[in-house]
Amino acid sequence: MHQIIDENEALETAFRDTVDPSIFTAVLARLDLLNLNIPSHSVKKLITYLMPAMKKVQVRDKRYTEIRNLNFTTKTGRRFYKELS
Repeated sequence: MHQIIDENEALETAFRDTVDPSIFTAVLARLDLLNLNIPSHSVKKLITYLMPAMKKVQVRDKRYTEIRNLNFTTKTGRRFYKELS
């Protein structure tokens, strides 16, 4: 079962293995722009928890895009099919 990691050393290892540092930096910057003062440790825990699911969605979206491009030759057809999926 996928769980939020509370132990610091395990979190750092999972973070290094899972999260692109530039994404983490961008998330912190956006939170700062919104004046949301969430501790970076909490953001790190959350993004480490969410990243595997986000990568899974990106893979699925890429596959759907490939199928649309194969089956529809026009932009309109591809866009319509995307809205249905």
